[in-house]
Amino acid sequence: MRSVATISVAHNYIRIFGFYGEFLATVIKPFCKAELTRFGLQAIPGTRKKIRVPTHVFAKSNNEKTEYRMPSSMLKEFLDFAEYRGYNKARVVMLEEPEITGHDVTFNIQPEYQTPRPDQKEWIDYQLGPGPLKVNNQNTGGGKTYMSLFSMAKISKRTLVTIQPRYITTWENDIAKMMQVEPKDVLKWEFADLPRLAQLCREGTIDPKIIILPTTRITAYLKQCKLDPSLPSLDQIIADINPGLRIIDESHESFHEVCMSLLYGNLPKFFLLSATLKGDDPFMNRMYKAVAPTSVWLKEPDPENYIDIVAWLYSINTRKHRVSTMQFGSYSDIAFEKSILRNPKLLDFYFELADEMYRTFYLDIKEEGTKCLLFFTLIEMCQYMVKRFRERYPGEDFDSFLGTLDKKTPTKYLEHENLVTTPGSTGTGKDIPGSVTLLCFHTVFSIQRNKQIIGRLRQLFGKFGGRITPRFVFPVCVDIPKHGECFKKRKLALAGKQKTWRTMQSNLEAA
Repeated sequence: MRSVATISVAHNYIRIFGFYGEFLATVIKPFCKAELTRFGLQAIPGTRKKIRVPTHVFAKSNNEKTEYRMPSSMLKEFLDFAEYRGYNKARVVMLEEPEITGHDVTFNIQPEYQTPRPDQKEWIDYQLGPGPLKVNNQNTGGGKTYMSLFSMAKISKRTLVTIQPRYITTWENDIAKMMQVEPKDVLKWEFADLPRLAQLCREGTIDPKIIILPTTRITAYLKQCKLDPSLPSLDQIIADINPGLRIIDESHESFHEVCMSLLYGNLPKFFLLSATLKGDDPFMNRMYKAVAPTSVWLKEPDPENYIDIVAWLYSINTRKHRVSTMQFGSYSDIAFEKSILRNPKLLDFYFELADEMYRTFYLDIKEEGTKCLLFFTLIEMCQYMVKRFRERYPGEDFDSFLGTLDKKTPTKYLEHENLVTTPGSTGTGKDIPGSVTLLCFHTVFSIQRNKQIIGRLRQLFGKFGGRITPRFVFPVCVDIPKHGECFKKRKLALAGKQKTWRTMQSNLEAA
């Protein structure tokens, strides 16, 4: 019987090749369109109409369209689809993709980090157990980085850490703090020339134990390969680097990038770290399950219930003050803050609202070592608030951390008691010891974003003598219906962190 295609199965992807044009047209392309393509609306220039167009495809082909890759969990669905289209499954040749063995290394953990917390042992055993893909979806603040580095030390293989660029400094600091490593042991590769990195590793010119590689570099290299097919494949690059473990932190972020990168390099072990591999978008939830099937998860993390949550109600005469909340037909917190910034009286009211929250929910528990976080949406609003708070509290430590403006001071967010920031700058992947109060003026409906923001408040584990319970406070304008919708959404999204929930009247009004 003549074969219609060959499928090589790796841990995280399948590679389909050896097919003819008919199989491509009737099976591969329709399957990718139906199951792995996200669509969006695009405006037709010169008209008020929009058309539905593909925005992201969670599959990858080579330049010649002679090979297609997709998540390995889709194998059964793909074969069923081929059968539905009239192709006998027996005509598909099945192979096993060769596994990269990984370069052996030795890690030593600093003495003070050699004993995991009791709640971390189960996750570490899971990561070290049978199976290549491990999803650590422990709650924010549960120590996913620690558990991954601890497991890495036990696995004793060269490790490839792929992360978004803004988390590099955090990982460098955590590795230096926890592991006994020399400078040559940890390589941060931020250059575009991935073939050079592969060559240096292959030749033994460098011998790093850990390689930190921004996910953006992998994405850029895949684009380069499309322009220049003579470049080594990403498979070859990873094989030459020869890692035995890959760790992807905050894997829910730029998830399309993460998925594309996981279609190459058949390593024996992968750790995906994220407390929020579930969201509001049904299509994206399907893709999360395609890349990281729940069947390989350890469990859903247990509720923690250690934060007092407060919805702080206030009022604005939105018509009189010409408050804008809509952009492109939907609620926009950017439009809301811009309309406040344009109105001096309303801006002054907004500061007084922030100050009332600061005095009510932070100053009464403030002591040596405590910190307060204030989240706004716009950089301009953060800068204004810092200026006003410094004027009102000249002896207190107020500053901002704004990712786009503070790239040269990446640890600045750790250095101040009162930090004014944005969710994009500090809302994910930042551990700020001592944070006890978070005042969130950023109105967001995403379950993932809400969980990440409240996750900046970590469990205190008896710090401050057990006197303090962390507080998450968000203002709600009763005159803006969308703020009421956000209130309801947050009540669901934050339930796992909630120790108490109060809805309080501020009695503040911009009449």
